[in-house]
Amino acid sequence: MLPPMNARTWPGIGVGTLIVGIGLWFSILALSTSTVTGLGIGAVALVMASYAMAMFSGADDAPSVGFKAALFGLITGVGMFGMFLGTGNDLFVVAAPIAAVGLSGTYALMPVHPFLRRAIRLASLAIGSAIVWLVFTVDPTVYGLIVPLIPLPAIGLADRVYDRIVDVVAEDPLGESDEAAL
Repeated sequence: MLPPMNARTWPGIGVGTLIVGIGLWFSILALSTSTVTGLGIGAVALVMASYAMAMFSGADDAPSVGFKAALFGLITGVGMFGMFLGTGNDLFVVAAPIAAVGLSGTYALMPVHPFLRRAIRLASLAIGSAIVWLVFTVDPTVYGLIVPLIPLPAIGLADRVYDRIVDVVAEDPLGESDEAAL
């Protein structure tokens, strides 16, 4: 018997957070000397975490799922960096790690379907981005320490909320089965 879906995502979340955390912290350190090196380290960490999340969460075709998740995350990160260069708004750079890692995790952590699960995962990332922005405005150093630790656990909590919603909807409000009522 397979464990509940939410229990199957946590090994992927743990390994993905470890890889992303180490990679983004090294990336932040490298950004002070070379922007290209810092972004490259972050990109490699994102790709490695995507494949690890897909494998540890039990994806049927982990290499394909990891590739798709990494591609979504990299395109999101590059797009947000491009928007920062075009607008000069710090919000794009501050939210980029949450968006890139979170979108990658949304597709790498199984199960992805149904649509409501994905929507709740993305809503949790929006809340995480708002929290990170508030932390950044108070203290950028603390932001650098916590930013890799937020997106993937937020997805796990969103999955827990989704699973609980499904359980509540499936409950019998009277405590009786349909057969006993007949």
